[in-house]
Amino acid sequence: MQRTLLALCLLALAMPGCAMARHRGQIRDGLLTLGLHREAFLREWGIPTRTATMSGEQVTQASFSGSKFGAGGFFFSGKRTYEVWTYGDPPLITLVFNGVRLAGWTTELTTTDLRQLSKHR
Repeated sequence: MQRTLLALCLLALAMPGCAMARHRGQIRDGLLTLGLHREAFLREWGIPTRTATMSGEQVTQASFSGSKFGAGGFFFSGKRTYEVWTYGDPPLITLVFNGVRLAGWTTELTTTDLRQLSKHR
């Protein structure tokens, strides 16, 4: 029983590390996809040249969930705030994060060009 619990704990601790390794690998390969973790960019490309915030459009969201243990809900109305990171001067790539996840980006660089960003850091 104790060995099983220990194995499960070790697995739970290793899983986020595996996801981070996958995210870093994608960035190294020049493949940007929604949902990549912000920390993976820091580890691969280093500190951004510039940072800023921007407001999104007005949104209203609500959700409700229930289970045999109780019920909960969520409501949000307002403008979301996004973090904006820029790499390069002049900007080569601009990344937009919703929390810690990549929500969008703009660049004129190809995937081959993006691979070079990791090699030079």
